Amino acid sequence: MIDISKIVRTKVTLGITIVLLWTHMPGSMDEILHPRPAAPRRREFPHAPEHWDEECAREQAADTGVLLTKGSWDVLPFLQQYYAAHEKIEVHRLVRALQQHFQRLGGRRYLYQLFPGGPITQGTRIAGQVPPPGCTDDSFGSSL
Repeated sequence: MIDISKIVRTKVTLGITIVLLWTHMPGSMDEILHPRPAAPRRREFPHAPEHWDEECAREQAADTGVLLTKGSWDVLPFLQQYYAAHEKIEVHRLVRALQQHFQRLGGRRYLYQLFPGGPITQGTRIAGQVPPPGCTDDSFGSSL
């Protein structure tokens, strides 16, 4: 879930809406002069976004009707690591990487059992990431 207070501005270019986020903006001069150390990362989720925690994932899953299982908790760090390693997320490459990584468990079929609304659309949102452009069509529904 994206904290709306972190949205800096929205820019429309060639019909595409781009939302720029500010990861952290100090709220006061005291925060600038006396910064607090960053919260330690959980070992299970070393690439998790700063605003994300397991409770956030549970809330997002409950909102979308997804039951988080052990398999789901294995997919979330993979998605977070993929986002951390790639500056530009291309849907077809992410689909291929997910299928290859989870092939021994059933690949695409296994991923859709975990995330019925789409492993990319639901999985990335639950993992605290923004789904890549082109993976959803609001007028039709989830496509990936």
